[in-house]
Amino acid sequence: SYPYYNYEPINQWQWNLGNGEQLTDEHPEPYAYERPGSYNIALTVRDISNCAQRKILPARIVRLPKVDILPRKKTICQGTDVEMIAYSSDRIQWLNLPAGLCNDCDTIRVQPAQSVNYIVQTTNAFGCKNFDSSILHVMEPLQLSVTPVDTTLCPGEGFQFITQSTGTVTFSPALYLDNPNSTDPYVIPEESIEYTILSTDSLGCFTDSVKSKITLHPKPFLEAGEDLQLDYGSTFLLDPQTDIEPLQYQWTSSNGYVSCPTCSQISGTVDKNTTYTVEITNQKGCKNTDQVKVVVRCSSKQLLLPTAFTPNGDGLNDFFYPISRGFSEIRSFTIFDRSGMKVFERKNMIPNQPNMGWDGRIRGSFPNTSSFVWMAQVECDGQIIVRKGTFTLIQ
Repeated sequence: SYPYYNYEPINQWQWNLGNGEQLTDEHPEPYAYERPGSYNIALTVRDISNCAQRKILPARIVRLPKVDILPRKKTICQGTDVEMIAYSSDRIQWLNLPAGLCNDCDTIRVQPAQSVNYIVQTTNAFGCKNFDSSILHVMEPLQLSVTPVDTTLCPGEGFQFITQSTGTVTFSPALYLDNPNSTDPYVIPEESIEYTILSTDSLGCFTDSVKSKITLHPKPFLEAGEDLQLDYGSTFLLDPQTDIEPLQYQWTSSNGYVSCPTCSQISGTVDKNTTYTVEITNQKGCKNTDQVKVVVRCSSKQLLLPTAFTPNGDGLNDFFYPISRGFSEIRSFTIFDRSGMKVFERKNMIPNQPNMGWDGRIRGSFPNTSSFVWMAQVECDGQIIVRKGTFTLIQ
């Protein structure tokens, strides 16, 4: 080739690495040989006149030194020491040991307070380095928190435990817990009880426990009294019995009316079958509920109907309907003309409601006849009673 002159600009670089690999950069990235051995690294350069020069550099690639640490991975309890051994035929150095330990010894004993990754370096005679590491996972003391710790409840009340811990949480006893395997179970106790909440780590290194006492206040005694059967129109007094002086009374009734909803006693007049419910609350906030029924005596119930009505649209007596004293429902109410033909019927009728009655029309027109018969079926103490009568339609 033509002679090479270093004052000519070079525009081509050819690297032959001796293993079949070639590079064309002036400053190639560092290259790592996969196998040890002897290699001739050749560099050929060309200038703009295509003049070339070649240089060869013999290179020897040696194996990386080997090093292995035992144990490679281990979980220990805090406060436990571990013997660690670095196996290598070359010089070793521990890179992150605590002060006071031998950095170039192949066998050491460590007692880490926290999880750590120990690294060892080995260096052979050619200055080649290699590394290995060992992870020690350290189980630290547990911290268990429980909410609530102590509490008071009324019968039927409950709450949810909230626990926080890095370990496994168990409850003892498991009585009244909705899910004994849960770390946050819901509890509705039926008696006063004390739970021991225990937290343990997976290795059994440490435990922590909390006691939670639940005090269950008794339900206040309440007896509303025996059910009453009274005559229609009579008066009554309900005076429930309790073992303490309640903080609060609350009365309700099936007919929606109570003379004094927050009084200790209530009174009233019997006009229909009614169920009265009383709820008391004591100073602990615990409640109890009882009921008493006030029933109209069957023999005193009445069904009243007029002997005549005037359906002329003046707003007075425009409907023929039953008026009840004590009956809350009429099974059937039927009207017949003189020939026995049915002209009106209503089932399961609510009494005392004019618009539920007959308006005097037959198929949209007022009849020529004026005399009619009515019949009603009512239920009283489980028996069907039939009442009848006559009336006159006045036009």
